[in-house]
Amino acid sequence: MTADSPVQEAPQNRFEIMREHVRVCQRCPLSCTRTNAVFGAGNLNARLLFVGEAPGAQEDLVGLPFVGRSGQLLTKVLEARGISREEIFISNIVKCRPPENRDPKPAEVQACTPYLFSQIDMINPSIVCALGRHAAAALLERKVLITQEHGKWMNYRGRTFMIALHPSAALRMPKFKELFEYDIAILASKYHEMQSQAG
Repeated sequence: MTADSPVQEAPQNRFEIMREHVRVCQRCPLSCTRTNAVFGAGNLNARLLFVGEAPGAQEDLVGLPFVGRSGQLLTKVLEARGISREEIFISNIVKCRPPENRDPKPAEVQACTPYLFSQIDMINPSIVCALGRHAAAALLERKVLITQEHGKWMNYRGRTFMIALHPSAALRMPKFKELFEYDIAILASKYHEMQSQAG
């Protein structure tokens, strides 16, 4: 996208332009194995933005983020805290599914994160929440100790930032489900507080 491209248009148009770039992107080998690129979905005026690691099998099939079991759990826990999927935006570090759901490789993350950074800048959320260690490490550009750093408030590019356990971890182990729900409770409290202050 060049400086004189239509990227200066309204946010909806800018997003559609970037969505098309992602749909046909061939920046890394994941483009050869995907069914669909998963751009992200949600409210373009969201004050809360979630970042996951990568699409899974269900997401790859339908082209939408967090629609499988992890996404269903995330939606359920958010709604229990008074937050609907319609008011947030959800994206991933990489937009294409890694084969067999393996971790994204550093080169794949490096190729794909410019899309994510553009999404964050366009939406301009008040709060960014990284779901899981890999998403947090890619955003913070450092190693993340998830068991020590989840549920704590930090700063990310001048925005309120928190790391939450990934819902897939909550599905695997009961103790992680409690921690995941704890993280979302903290997140929801801050979110509602900021919404109230904004009037």
